[in-house]
Amino acid sequence: MIFLVIASLAAGLGVGLFVWAVWAVVQRQFDRDVELYRDKLRTLFVRSFSPRQLALLSYAGTLLVALAAGLASGNLLIGVLVGAAAYILPRQILVHLWLRRMRRFEIQLVESLPYLANNLRSGMALPQAVESLITNSEPPLSEEFGFTMREYTHGKTLSEAFEAMRHRVPSLNLKLILMAVDICREQGGNLSDLLESMSDDLREIHGIDEKVQAITAEGRLQAKLLAISPFVLGAMMYFAQPEMQESFYGSIAGKGLTVLAILLTVGGFLWMKKIVRIEV
Repeated sequence: MIFLVIASLAAGLGVGLFVWAVWAVVQRQFDRDVELYRDKLRTLFVRSFSPRQLALLSYAGTLLVALAAGLASGNLLIGVLVGAAAYILPRQILVHLWLRRMRRFEIQLVESLPYLANNLRSGMALPQAVESLITNSEPPLSEEFGFTMREYTHGKTLSEAFEAMRHRVPSLNLKLILMAVDICREQGGNLSDLLESMSDDLREIHGIDEKVQAITAEGRLQAKLLAISPFVLGAMMYFAQPEMQESFYGSIAGKGLTVLAILLTVGGFLWMKKIVRIEV
């Protein structure tokens, strides 16, 4: 009797520790997701959802999709895989939108430097030149500089507003430009000539980057096809012969081989992605 009580207490303690460990892992991942959504939504100027609301919707949607797929297929592994895809997909869409916005911002930034330099040559002060740039440009450049100038008009110094922009927008070109502006304002110098010179250099760097992207486009496409093809082939085989596939996925060996195949596919995708990634 005492042995059964001790065994029950040990089993309960083990289950409690396991649940606590899983909850701690989920909580840490949730906090990281909230921080990711906060950074991306702030850069995208999205105010419809708070980062915490979007993370909760993502987790609830993942759970519902996983349950629906598991119940529809009658296979736990398929439910887990579909749930993982449902968890990853919104993050990837958000990151894709953010990257597209940053690429657009980089192009606009390089193109705007001669205009800003001409404004300074015409006798405008730097805040006036930036305001003119905001009026005559399009998002995302006008949004980012407009937010910076609103901070300036609400009490921050121009250096503080630029410093906040430097931390808000992860652009190396922007950091270099703002650093040059700060140095010229503090140490003196011809800011218009410096901006025009930086425009020529950044255009050349951007041209090289575009060539590199064109050369590595085939490799990136191959990496994406490598990642997608096993799942497409598996789905085709499942719908063609569901009885055979259910017996395979229902066995321990089939589940182990499926997990191994997924790990190898992800590893191959990351390896090829690293090979074709060339920093300019």
